[in-house]
Amino acid sequence: MLFNSTVILWMELFQNLDGIVGWLKFIKILNMTQIYMLLLKAQPLPEKIQDDIKKDQNRTFTRHSYFKDPNKGQEQLYSVLHALSIQYPEIGYAQGMNFVVGFCLIMSGGNEEDVFWFINFINQNERFNWWEIYRGEFTFAQNLCQIFQENLQRQLPQLFNHFQKNGIFAFQYFWQWILTQFLYSFPIEIVIFFWDFILATDIYSILKIGLAFLRDMENILIGYDLTQLSEYFSYQTKKQNNIDITDLLNKAKNIEITMSEEQKTVNANCKPKTLK
Repeated sequence: MLFNSTVILWMELFQNLDGIVGWLKFIKILNMTQIYMLLLKAQPLPEKIQDDIKKDQNRTFTRHSYFKDPNKGQEQLYSVLHALSIQYPEIGYAQGMNFVVGFCLIMSGGNEEDVFWFINFINQNERFNWWEIYRGEFTFAQNLCQIFQENLQRQLPQLFNHFQKNGIFAFQYFWQWILTQFLYSFPIEIVIFFWDFILATDIYSILKIGLAFLRDMENILIGYDLTQLSEYFSYQTKKQNNIDITDLLNKAKNIEITMSEEQKTVNANCKPKTLK
């Protein structure tokens, strides 16, 4: 029942786009009309970006009916990623974007333009800046990963030490969580709720959810060796359909993320260029 109501909320978000359009007008994104179609027709993508997108479109939600076979879903995925790559040429395309856009297409019922504007919204809103995690040398993503690692050490020291002893670092699992917004590592039915929480707060909720999840799993993970830990983060989280999502998100709400002044400065500097 809760899952169905959340799907309805997501559908309303895309079907009643006025709220998002209001934000987009505020940041002056919609000064040009029909920009999505113009971007698709404006210029071809560099060959490398075309190849990278085509390669990943065949790896995106391969078990989901929307993308299972070469079909309209894959074509829409390519088109939105194409437009975003032109819109943000200094970022282009990076792995992980395909899952974010693919998920939005599923939730929007395949409305390409709504997905395009939604991605622009979450990137231009300073609470999120999601597309910035893919920029350049991944400075923003690396900083978030380091902040997560340090908060894990402070808040779950026993689990942190166990990970360290077995050579497991945040970059080996949390990196994937950041780049795909959990979509590669957890079932879509669970990630819907993760996204609801993140969109109601800010990008740091990704860290809070990660810490809350590890706290719930600590007693199990602390008994795993390197092989078991590697297998768990590579495969087992994808089967976590039995998560008590209400309890986990309540715990996440109560987690405080701390960071150094230097880390705050790095994050503050990782902001998108205003679109004109």
